[in-house]
Amino acid sequence: MNTRIPSSINWLAKKYQTVKAELSEVETEILSLEGKRDTLTNDLESLERVISMHEVPILAHEIINVRKNSLQAKLKYGSLTRAILGYLKSFATYEDANTTEVCFAVIQILNIEFSSAKEVKTIKNAVRKRLCNLASEGQVVCTLKGSRNSPSRYRLPQLGDQKKLNF
Repeated sequence: MNTRIPSSINWLAKKYQTVKAELSEVETEILSLEGKRDTLTNDLESLERVISMHEVPILAHEIINVRKNSLQAKLKYGSLTRAILGYLKSFATYEDANTTEVCFAVIQILNIEFSSAKEVKTIKNAVRKRLCNLASEGQVVCTLKGSRNSPSRYRLPQLGDQKKLNF
């Protein structure tokens, strides 16, 4: 007769196996990252020595790190402008919208999904900057200049609007 293993012990054994396998994968990643760190530190030290030998007196530790712009509004070319103008075209004459309303409409029109709050902020800034650019180009009219407490309001140009002249 076979001995029967209770289900709780069987579950614990399987859980133990999966955690052990995951731990071994993480340890191999750590080893590869440590190797990469060692090579990068060696490269950095050699570059510091070369910089100190240069005839222009520069200290390597005073060189500022390059800032990586990891957050960008990853949209197709022109899709943001088309979404903004399409939303503003749906309004009646002389009706306007603030930047927040336009931003939420653009998110719905383009079906944008976010994984972090920084991505939402990036899209809001992209919409705000694009609205400012469209207003300076004359494709959109800024009806109310915003401040810290209230956002700017925009609409499409209508008959009788004064054109902005650039001399």
